[in-house]
Amino acid sequence: MKILIIESENQQAERLVSIVKSLNFELAGICKDSDLIFQNIYELNPDILFICIHENLEKYIELFEKLLANNIPIIFFTSKESDLDFNIEERLKNAITVILPVHTVTLNSIINLLIQNVSALQKKAKLDLTVRGRQGQKININPDKILWIEVEGNYCFLKTEHNKFGLKVSLNNLLTSLDDRFIQIHRSFVIN
Repeated sequence: MKILIIESENQQAERLVSIVKSLNFELAGICKDSDLIFQNIYELNPDILFICIHENLEKYIELFEKLLANNIPIIFFTSKESDLDFNIEERLKNAITVILPVHTVTLNSIINLLIQNVSALQKKAKLDLTVRGRQGQKININPDKILWIEVEGNYCFLKTEHNKFGLKVSLNNLLTSLDDRFIQIHRSFVIN
């Protein structure tokens, strides 16, 4: 896993480099110039971002809302408890704020949790199911619109508010492509 550190102060950057190495992660690089952040992200292709906040947190949020489409996990480091009041997790689902200093084991746990959350977001974003309409046209169904799934013979029927779509697939295969919000309550019935 490659980590890009975004930090303008050498001493703090070196502390984070030490933590990255002690956790056996790969250091993608250190970006000290905020104007080069996106260039560094594009060139270095990090798996996670460490961003140290020394200024107004709002400035960073606006900048990194642009990264939401990439779902790159972001850990914002701050030394001010007041930054926690901002509740960054509500605005950026792929980010968390940590108060410095932080213990290495705690940071490792935070990284793993954040990666799991981002993986779940990515899976949820890719979940649209493609079915055939009455005239044979392809229709994408957002899983949020599915009320329940019912099995009849070799078909799974997806019930939405206004329609019912059939898929020739086993329920087990269909469930592997869906996320945790779908609960099998009977061998032939799943609810959302």
